Amino acid sequence: MRKRLMLLAVVLIMSITGCTGDGTPAPDVWSIVVAPSITSVNKATFTEGTGGTFTVIASGNPDPTFSLNGTLPTGVTFNTTSGILAGTPATGTAGTYPLIFTASNGISPNATQNFTLTVNHGNVFSIQYRNKTSSPITIWLTGSKPPCSKAEADLGNCNAGSDPAQYSSEWAAMSAAFERSGTAFYIIRGNGVSEKIAISNKVDLAVEEVLRIVPPNVTVGAYTGPGWYYNNYDTGATETSGTTTWITKTGITMPAPEKVMLYEFNISAPIDGYITYDISAVDGLNANATMTYTGCSPLKQKECRTNISAYDGTNDGCPYIMQFSGQNTCPNPKFYTTIDSILKPLWVVPTADFTTLDVSTTYSTYWDAAGRPSGALMASAAGSSAAEKKAYHIWWATNEVAQGWLTYLQKNTAGTCDAYGWAYDEKRLDLSQCDPNTQTCFDGEGNPQDNQDISALVTCAYQPGTYVIIDILKVMQ
Repeated sequence: MRKRLMLLAVVLIMSITGCTGDGTPAPDVWSIVVAPSITSVNKATFTEGTGGTFTVIASGNPDPTFSLNGTLPTGVTFNTTSGILAGTPATGTAGTYPLIFTASNGISPNATQNFTLTVNHGNVFSIQYRNKTSSPITIWLTGSKPPCSKAEADLGNCNAGSDPAQYSSEWAAMSAAFERSGTAFYIIRGNGVSEKIAISNKVDLAVEEVLRIVPPNVTVGAYTGPGWYYNNYDTGATETSGTTTWITKTGITMPAPEKVMLYEFNISAPIDGYITYDISAVDGLNANATMTYTGCSPLKQKECRTNISAYDGTNDGCPYIMQFSGQNTCPNPKFYTTIDSILKPLWVVPTADFTTLDVSTTYSTYWDAAGRPSGALMASAAGSSAAEKKAYHIWWATNEVAQGWLTYLQKNTAGTCDAYGWAYDEKRLDLSQCDPNTQTCFDGEGNPQDNQDISALVTCAYQPGTYVIIDILKVMQ
């Protein structure tokens, strides 16, 4: 049988050095050289803000050195001599990093290994919107309150103006201020990869994607933690804030009052140590507008669904049911254009019967300043200018329809939210506590100085590691 000669990746080299000085024969020197081989595993996991280390191990003779092809997260380095991958990934670097390690020692072939470094999110506060629907959605952030640090807002670098048409371009122009603030937006793709994106007040999410908003980290007195600040356009003052977000199916043009859901959060922790959240369906209160809210820990959950039980004269059901997109809804009074022969509270009247009293009489100065709006207009969310808001808030504080609706919202317990509202439903003016004709009852934005909640907001004391996740389950048509 013929034997085949096998070639090995081992080379034997014999070196004959002759004789020693005393004539003693020198020993033959044999050197075994071996091509490199990487023997360590092909993946490692680090965490933002926490030191991590991993050693790439390779055999061979001579000892191999290493090279790296790929991009490392900020804060992590690779030692090409020792093969040690180490460092503390910076905040905002969470994601998956595909790398290629090469070990070489002059003997061919070199060894290569495809390697995956995964960086998990660290103990960093974030607001997360997760698309659990069956279609793409859009997250709209209040354009007038861009997310900056206090230092940037104090310098006047965080002001988006008052024209909604300019908000996107204004936010884009503030990219350097956002970067200095430490603000960051990420999309976690369906495959789990985290991708840093440009900060914008309009973000599209595909199915199963997550928008992760990391607000600035600030130090105010003894407090260090998240703090969202902006420069108030009307007053020029720096204010702590969160923002209001609207959620629609992708392709909806704002404003779309019957087709959005509202989520509002305020990071007031630098002032009072708390982070406050509120969720609701907006205007039409469509039964298909649902969210699950996970608050300061996975144990704190709140699901928002509308109450579509009909009012029967004794319960706290909806006083007037309408249909939007084939769904029963409990709408804002401004939709009461016609009232059929239904069982309803006395305050439920057609929109045409809405009166402007007492705004146009007792508080006529505010009515004139707002451009003399109709009762139907004042039944909407509270205007866009400070002057409009003041008149609208007075209407909600004095009108029988408005007061009936607010009372219904407060007493409604049949749904899985404590109350339902829209962009200014959760705030109202208490005229027994402040008379606009004799006192300063409004702030620079036209809202009552001491807003009265009509829904049970969720308030959590900030602690490191707290976060908010909003699962978007369904959206309006």
